[in-house]
Amino acid sequence: MYEQEKAFLICCPELPFANVRTSDSRVDKYATVNVDKKRYSVPTGYVGFKVKVLLGVDEIAIFFK
Repeated sequence: MYEQEKAFLICCPELPFANVRTSDSRVDKYATVNVDKKRYSVPTGYVGFKVKVLLGVDEIAIFFK
């Protein structure tokens, strides 16, 4: 059966699939960042600044630009 279906299979992509979503956000007056309907706290010194958010399957990373 494999030999019959072999012609219909597609190749694997050359680039690996990235399961990380990126977005930009602004730190609110409560020193939190709203990501995917959840709030994450950041240091108070970043209030009002834009940050870059990397949202993965099992972790979130917030970077100051």
